[in-house]
Amino acid sequence: MNPESAIETEVAPPAGLNHPSPKAVLRELHGVPVNGLNDSYLYKVDAAEFSRLDLHNAMFSASLGGLFPAPAREDIQQALMICNDGPIPAVLDIGTGSGAWCIDMAKAFPNSHVVGMDLVPVKASSVPPSNCHFEVGNADTDLAKMYAPESFNLIHVRSVVQGVKDLHSLFQNVWRMLRPGGVFLAMDGRLTTWDEERQEILYKEEGQPGFSWFRKMIYHMLEVTKVSTPNCFLVPVAPFNIRIQARNPSADLMHRITECLRGMGDDVWEKVDRFNLYLPVGNFDSPIMSPGERLGGKLFTENMSRLPDSIRPMLLSGDLTPEEIDRLTSGLREELKEPRIKQFSLFIYTWSVKK
Repeated sequence: MNPESAIETEVAPPAGLNHPSPKAVLRELHGVPVNGLNDSYLYKVDAAEFSRLDLHNAMFSASLGGLFPAPAREDIQQALMICNDGPIPAVLDIGTGSGAWCIDMAKAFPNSHVVGMDLVPVKASSVPPSNCHFEVGNADTDLAKMYAPESFNLIHVRSVVQGVKDLHSLFQNVWRMLRPGGVFLAMDGRLTTWDEERQEILYKEEGQPGFSWFRKMIYHMLEVTKVSTPNCFLVPVAPFNIRIQARNPSADLMHRITECLRGMGDDVWEKVDRFNLYLPVGNFDSPIMSPGERLGGKLFTENMSRLPDSIRPMLLSGDLTPEEIDRLTSGLREELKEPRIKQFSLFIYTWSVKK
């Protein structure tokens, strides 16, 4: 099959909605199916990937001890309180993946209506409760068409910025869709690593002391997705010293969501706050880790061992050959079992409350 040929499948509109669900389009890229709506998010679409996304959700739930960071719980619970004279609380998960977070939220808040939106139809590993459903859409192009103003009390975005080209539009749409007092909860990672003193570990080439296969994988992910980045609401952004391909102008801003939201103006959010989560890269222990971080780290290690298969279409869209990807995968998996250095990944949670 031609790598760019499309496989189209119809998605029935969920009951009770006043808009049609877009047609789901898959295409084949380098011999595997990927979404056909977005050329920045080049992950596989298959059963193995949905299973990895379930693991991705479990890793964060274990690390946080719940569905969101403890410092944000009061704001979120307040936003989802039922008012006698108000609409039913509603939750939107943009880039829902396997739908696991949505299903967990629907069970935890049975009096709320939970919607998960993704680029492809969700293949959930468990039956969603009646207050949860899924839709197909592109966060870059479909939010304004799919959702009316002040429709949601909580909007959740996790690990999707690399697939969003226009963060300014995304954040404006989120603000538009939130009800007054509603919460926007966003999480994305910093694509580098840190030592036990929380100092950034410099990237090293293969053969140099401190070389890491994990960092090499991140290097190639950035090489494929990143371009020179415009400022986000006048936030200065330092360029990466790597060769780049013009695929996503927002890739540099994955770790700057807090600054971007604060930069929207004083009359937009009641508050903007941040929580940092560090997870170990590989099977090692450290006295600075909490029990939740230790458990989350084990799940993170398993997740990372599967990631090279998930992003193979992305890596092949760069300069790597299949043989080089196989070597990278093998090196990463060995490193995760027996790490040469202790390094941590940083995941940044930002939440804001609409005025």
